[in-house]
Amino acid sequence: MKHRFSNRALLVLATCVACVLAFGATLAQAAIDSGMGGKNQLTIGVADGESDVKDAKAQVNVYRIATGAKDSQYDTYKYTFEADPFTELGKGYDPQTMNSDSWQAMAEAAKKIVADNGTTPVATASVGEPITGLADGLYLVLIPDASTATHVYTFQASIVALPGKVGADGPVYNTATGAWTDQVQAVAKWTMTPRKGSLRINKDITDFVGDDATFTYHITGTLPDGTAYENYAAVHYAANGEGDHYTIVGGIPAGLEVTVTEINDGAQYSSVDGSSKTATISADEEAPVSFTNAPNDSGKVGHGIENHFVFDKDYNGGDWRLDARAINASEVL
Repeated sequence: MKHRFSNRALLVLATCVACVLAFGATLAQAAIDSGMGGKNQLTIGVADGESDVKDAKAQVNVYRIATGAKDSQYDTYKYTFEADPFTELGKGYDPQTMNSDSWQAMAEAAKKIVADNGTTPVATASVGEPITGLADGLYLVLIPDASTATHVYTFQASIVALPGKVGADGPVYNTATGAWTDQVQAVAKWTMTPRKGSLRINKDITDFVGDDATFTYHITGTLPDGTAYENYAAVHYAANGEGDHYTIVGGIPAGLEVTVTEINDGAQYSSVDGSSKTATISADEEAPVSFTNAPNDSGKVGHGIENHFVFDKDYNGGDWRLDARAINASEVL
């Protein structure tokens, strides 16, 4: 089987710690009250880039991992990890040495604590929906994986400080410059993975003459971003009539419209319903196309050849080479 498909690089968007970023007029009108009685408001958004992430309907879970109190001498906040089960996060915590990697490591550690203890979030909201009434402190933001028709989105755990701080050049964290704000907006970092579906090619022969016949198909399609998909498949029709007269081709990106063209009709058979069919692939489903052939009285016996690549250590000093081979009826493509 030859399968050529160039995956896009996964799109990765930055998350800020206590950052205040505008992300358009996508915020929900309603607000969720955390019930904590604080003055802070937090809104988590996702930058969409060239994706359908906004269709994922992701949910935001927020956990308070540390309390916060304004320092009496300096323009900063002090955080205390006193709430069970997050007390262990305070071991070795030194705000003077924290950097982006340190904060991310703490977020991952806090995520594990939540999973291990079944901790309940202080608030849950939709992406873009403000959460009000949050007390000062550090908050863990977790967004479970969410799916659209074509992708699965995985969101990175993050920590946000409330209130947040904004300087002349954008968000800052516990510095002597900038102004504090209790209206914090942060953008979540995510990666996306294409969802996959399958194509089922059904073959029917009217007035089957009893000789083995193999029918081969060329499968092509183009994703919205211009990425090309190409594959080959075959259906073997056994002389004894045994076997399933179809093949299933898996691992095709969901949402892709494919064109399936019969490029070898078994020599002694001709198509009676067209040599090309189209289908749209849906995630975790089989999209069917069907071909019907009838004897053409040519008397010829046909077979199919499938392009097959093998690694040969003696070929060009070790390289892949094409090995054209007859298709075995027992193979499932």
